[in-house]
Amino acid sequence: EIVTGRRPFSGDDPLTVVSQHIHAPVVPPQHYNAAIPNELQEVILKLLAKAPNDRYALAAEVRQALAPLTERLISPDETSEKVETPLLTEEPNNVQALLERIARGKMVGREEELQKLKDHWDLVRLGEPDAEPLVIISGEAGIGKTRLLRELQVYSTLRDGYITYGRAHEQDAGTPYALFARVLRNYIIEQPADVLQNQLSGFTAGEIVKLVPQLAEKLGYIRPNPSLEPTAERTRLLDQVSRFIINIAQDRPTLLLLDDLHFADPGSLDILETLLNRSSGSSLMIAGAYRDVALSYNHPINRFVNSLRKAAMVRQVALRRLPQSAIKQLLESLLASKVSRKFIRTVYEATEGNPLFVEELIKSLVVDGQLQWLEGHWQQRSDTLPHIPGSIKAVMGKRLEHISEPTYELLRLAAVIGRSFGLDLLLEASAYDVDKMQWAIEEALSAQLIEVVRIVDQPPEHFDTGIVVYYQFQHALIRETLYEELRSLRRRRLHRRVGAAMERMAGEDAIRNPAVLARHFIAGAEDEKAVSYLREAGAKASEVHANEEAVDYLSQAHEILEDLAPELEGDARQANLEARFELLSQQRDVCNMMGDRDREFVVLHMMLDLADQLDDKIRRLKTMTQMSTYYWHIGNLVEAEQTAREALYMSRTHDDEAGQQSALERIARVLWTQRDPRSMEYATQALALAQKLRDRPREGRLTELVGHIFIDTLYEPDRAAFYFEQALKICEETNNPYEAAWTLWGMGKQATLISNYPLALEHFAEAKKTAESIGATLQVGWDLYHAGNAWYNLGDYDQSLELLQHAQSIFETSQHPRGKIYGTTSIG
Repeated sequence: EIVTGRRPFSGDDPLTVVSQHIHAPVVPPQHYNAAIPNELQEVILKLLAKAPNDRYALAAEVRQALAPLTERLISPDETSEKVETPLLTEEPNNVQALLERIARGKMVGREEELQKLKDHWDLVRLGEPDAEPLVIISGEAGIGKTRLLRELQVYSTLRDGYITYGRAHEQDAGTPYALFARVLRNYIIEQPADVLQNQLSGFTAGEIVKLVPQLAEKLGYIRPNPSLEPTAERTRLLDQVSRFIINIAQDRPTLLLLDDLHFADPGSLDILETLLNRSSGSSLMIAGAYRDVALSYNHPINRFVNSLRKAAMVRQVALRRLPQSAIKQLLESLLASKVSRKFIRTVYEATEGNPLFVEELIKSLVVDGQLQWLEGHWQQRSDTLPHIPGSIKAVMGKRLEHISEPTYELLRLAAVIGRSFGLDLLLEASAYDVDKMQWAIEEALSAQLIEVVRIVDQPPEHFDTGIVVYYQFQHALIRETLYEELRSLRRRRLHRRVGAAMERMAGEDAIRNPAVLARHFIAGAEDEKAVSYLREAGAKASEVHANEEAVDYLSQAHEILEDLAPELEGDARQANLEARFELLSQQRDVCNMMGDRDREFVVLHMMLDLADQLDDKIRRLKTMTQMSTYYWHIGNLVEAEQTAREALYMSRTHDDEAGQQSALERIARVLWTQRDPRSMEYATQALALAQKLRDRPREGRLTELVGHIFIDTLYEPDRAAFYFEQALKICEETNNPYEAAWTLWGMGKQATLISNYPLALEHFAEAKKTAESIGATLQVGWDLYHAGNAWYNLGDYDQSLELLQHAQSIFETSQHPRGKIYGTTSIG
């Protein structure tokens, strides 16, 4: 302020000024006063640096840096001959110096939208229950979505809010829970261990560590949570991640910023939906942004937002292009001077009010020399109207023409990696040495094409690498421009090069993100090489119950092998058929867990076809039993029974006792669903075979089934009690708390049948306690539901209603249709 006669940042309100201090690059002081010595400018810029590590740590360091200047001022005669202080007396011709003179970072034309966000934050931080849990900003690329999120971040920080941030990346597509893994990792790295211990109660740590392995580095060994059936495990994961984030907001009002949601993976959207269902009345505000242009109606983010809009759970802020008056403000802010009406109109008509287009256009005009810095301000080179390309990408492409060829080639390779990229992978994939690489990176930074990203935005495939600095393209459109201009053959070669580099870097270690590697090999037309990575990615996704991603990876692998099949013969063909069957079998398991019956039906028929081609009776028998389960799920009990009986006939023909046991259990469950007394005959036969095969876990499950048949079908509560007691003993022997909880639930139903409601409540309470001890949230809902009915029969309607409503909230959060129907019916 002293040397230039003005403050480094200005604005109409304090928030605007503070926001620029945090986010806007500093215009070099020589822009305003050409007589400032270079050494003094360097000191000032270092004092104003954004990152703490880039600033002086001590006042003594500032004194030391200023010492040569002060000495010359005090004793000019003694020093003038020894050192000549360079002054910027000539107009700058360096591209970096010119671009730095553009005063970027001031937001204009979004006052109304920002006020809506500020008002919403004020409601949420006070815990107002009527405030929508999510505010989402939508608009085209470059319209200012990220900038608006940053302004909200500044406002919330000034009002004692805690900010946590995550951005979805295009290269994350298909990586399970990538967005929330990034959010959680950023938070965990920042917090001391004692804070995390207080916030990670119960089963939360065991679920969070699945997404963020660094948690174990902070807290030490974390005991794995008990195993549940897949649907219950997925519910537990979503539930515990949501609880953790809400726990953060209990300590301090919290703003969760989620950028570029159009790239978010389905698993992250599932976590977000669970979090929204739980966050009402909390001091947590979630603000997201997504690009809504050129997305199909069925795009995951569009379906997600539409469902939330119907449930009145989202407030949407749609950003439109700026009017000409706002473009005038933006141009005057960028150029720090008045601008002619003619120039404003020309820019507005060319850009149609897109702020990023305006900023990139100004940069392009400066680099082209159509805008020149003369006599202390910007001037047009000629009175004629400047040549303006017709799109943002065309403007960016024109700017790229002014960088050197080595830098251009490096940025093309980086664009193949993704919007964010690490220097280590770039070095491994390129032919550059360290010095040439660093020179190219510096040029790209100077040209404002890329920027440094700290650990808070590390790509998910490098979770465990510690503190590493990564780069990213300043805007996704820069990366898209570079990538799209690559010819298809060149693009394939670069993808292959990146894939091979990732393999070399992994060495003998397991690939941390096989999905990314598979993507590069597919894009590089090396599909066969991608199969093993797709299979591995599907297994990893299935482990954390990211079902959509798992099915996608497995189906891609199957399609590749299917395309290769016509060219194979003999053993190679046999191996291909077997591999395809296993991939389909894995797909079927995931589809069954998801309840995606349409896709499951298609997969099962493909499995039957492959079993026939292999002439494999065992595989066909297994598939037919699974087909019977499919028919049971969709309510076609006739087909379910018929298919199971066919499987039973085949298994007896081939003397396959394990197959017989599975078919008998399936027939028993189909008949039990119809409350057919014949179900007992098949259940006991299946139980006898399980005992013969010494399959204790299955024996426990079938013993429990016999108990249920005695209750629901034969109405013999005494005999049911005997079998439940036996089942409970087996569960304890096999350390199976999940089945134990269901057995206790059955014992509660048995007590209800004989109208012993106090005993029923004891069993339901014990079942609930067991279910809670393993994080089986959905099971807790059923325990509460039946306990509510028991209290109703005891005449305590208030207690009954409280439990039923609690159960209903669990069913709704868990997206459990049958539970919601039962709960709604009972509550009335």
